[in-house]
Amino acid sequence: MKYKNILVTGGAGFIGSHLTERLLLEGCRVTVIDDLSEGKWENLPLHPNLIKHEGSILDDISNIVSGKDVVFHLAAIPRLQRSVDNPWQTHRVNVEGTLNLLIEAKKHQVKRFIFSSSSSVYGNKNKTPFTENMPPDPLVPYSLQKVVAEDYCRMFSRLWGLETISL
Repeated sequence: MKYKNILVTGGAGFIGSHLTERLLLEGCRVTVIDDLSEGKWENLPLHPNLIKHEGSILDDISNIVSGKDVVFHLAAIPRLQRSVDNPWQTHRVNVEGTLNLLIEAKKHQVKRFIFSSSSSVYGNKNKTPFTENMPPDPLVPYSLQKVVAEDYCRMFSRLWGLETISL
């Protein structure tokens, strides 16, 4: 991998832990931040190039983002029904947490910001596979929050040149 200092948010979860393992195998220095609401530290290997922080992406994360080349942003409150039942809580993490990370990434001159979005942004389309040209059609707060976060990523790319990718 071209970049070696990596931050993985939500890195103790299923996808995040596998990504972290792969990055470590590639010789990267990986920092994981996770609030452990969905993940467990046991999902991660013991490794000298791994630093773990228990905390929220809503916290003051300046020192965690500082010095990173790439941010893989996987942290979220992922349950669709949970966003229906408690849209304020999910909005805070899924939108404000993403914005907090983007602001810190810009401030610390992160080279690349990779955002984990969701196919739910396209709604209940009968056509698969989904394509990036399809218009968003969010049906629940979670989906809308992912659309807003994608838009923030695009805005940071356009205004400040932060390379962003939404998956």
